[in-house]
Amino acid sequence: MIQIILNSEQEKLLQKQLETGKYTTPDQVITDALKALSEKQHLNQPRQVVTILSGKPAQELLAEKIKMSRELNNSYQPDPHRQALAETFSKLCEETQALHAERPCLRNT
Repeated sequence: MIQIILNSEQEKLLQKQLETGKYTTPDQVITDALKALSEKQHLNQPRQVVTILSGKPAQELLAEKIKMSRELNNSYQPDPHRQALAETFSKLCEETQALHAERPCLRNT
């Protein structure tokens, strides 16, 4: 636990917040103030710079990304086990649909 001594200005600010009725204890005021300070510091941190390309550089970058995507797709090898499961599932769906076509559900009217 840390004990702090407030100067008169800080004490007035704290008292003013308590008088609003939003806070019932000085601890609540201090907690909210520290959270707000933390959020403010987070917002003031440097942001990642984003470069927007247009024209020829953008077209070249897009062409490179398309080429990489095609290479990945061409080298893709499906998992044989998953492929077999998908085929089995598809067959079961077809069989289920056929059964329902032969014997439609009876509805109570």
